[in-house]
Amino acid sequence: MDKPIGQLIVAYRYKVRMTQDQFGVKYGVSGPAIFKFEKGYVHPNLALWLRISPDMGITERKAVLMHVRSKLPSEFHSLINPDSKPPARRRKAKGKGPEDYRAITDAKALNLDQARYIMLPVSKNDERPAVIG
Repeated sequence: MDKPIGQLIVAYRYKVRMTQDQFGVKYGVSGPAIFKFEKGYVHPNLALWLRISPDMGITERKAVLMHVRSKLPSEFHSLINPDSKPPARRRKAKGKGPEDYRAITDAKALNLDQARYIMLPVSKNDERPAVIG
């Protein structure tokens, strides 16, 4: 979808058969502000755009990307594609890091894993060596 936000607003406003004043009242802005959005003189702020866009069937992620893109100079528009899918989330490996001891149920295995860390001399108040890991 490469239409500017203003064109989307005017198309939606026509679809719901509202005047600029009626549309503005619905979202808490003036009719002249809607006129300026539609003509592209100014863009709605992000908070307002995030109230309007769900009514138009636009996801929050896509609305934010469209808003950011509308603020950029045209030569940078190719860097942001609102229609792209979000990147896949990387799963954190369970039980792989030294800080995750939940997977170790055997006390001997736990002691062997801790032995990989640097041991410091025993403090006067503690019977065990201090561990830096």
